[in-house]
This record gives sequence, structure tokens and C-alpha cells, in this order.
Amino acid sequence: MTVEVLVASMHQTNHGLLQKMNIQSDAIIGNQCDRNEIENFIYQGHKIRYLSFCERGVGLNRNNALMRATADICILADDDMVFDDGYEQKVKTWFARYPQADILIFNIERTASTGYSNPKVKRIRFWNFMRYG
Repeated sequence: MTVEVLVASMHQTNHGLLQKMNIQSDAIIGNQCDRNEIENFIYQGHKIRYLSFCERGVGLNRNNALMRATADICILADDDMVFDDGYEQKVKTWFARYPQADILIFNIERTASTGYSNPKVKRIRFWNFMRYG
């Protein structure tokens, strides 16, 4: 089972975002900027793809990353998130625990007190999906 983080970002001029976000798995960085460029490189033993495109819109950014994703599990992230150490193994463990799941939504620690934390594992359905994520 493979994991890849898909990050939506803007105006990145270097690869410092990887350290800032504590990326410890393969990743695709969707960088909306003023150039068209695709970079492939290894960062701390993980495959990284920087997709820099002259286009705008978070939906377009995420779709570009999704089209190029190759992992079994994709984590959607914004560039202001910081991942916990060992997140890749934690995600794999939860997907192994719930093999029938197509999507898992995880609680995240927030710096602001907005949002809710859901301590119990629940099935998300059409009528309650807006309470999550």
C-alpha cells in the first residue's frame, strides 16, 4: 500500500515547503505561479513532483495533482498544514483496519479553536458529509 500527499500551493519559489510541512512520504506539490514547469526529485528518500503551472483555482490545482497521482492512498493537503511524524504509517494502519473504505477523514490539530473534533469512528453518508472535513 503506497501513500502520496497532494498539496495545493501558490507562488512557491523553492522546495522549502517540504520541510515546513514535515513531508515524510511521496508527494505532489501543485504550485500555482507564473511559470510552467514540472520537477521530479528525491527528498529524504521519497519521490517528489513539483507541478508549477500558470493557472489559478484550487479545484484545478487538486485535479492536476490527482491526474498525476500513482499511490494507492492520496492525502489532500493545503500548504499551511504540518504533518505529524510517522503519518504515512498511521494512514496505512487505518486503511488496513477499514479495507472497505474508499475515503477516510482524519481529525487534525488546529491552531485556532474553530472546527469540531470527532472522537468516534463513524460512517459518513450523503446527509451528514458536510459535518466533516
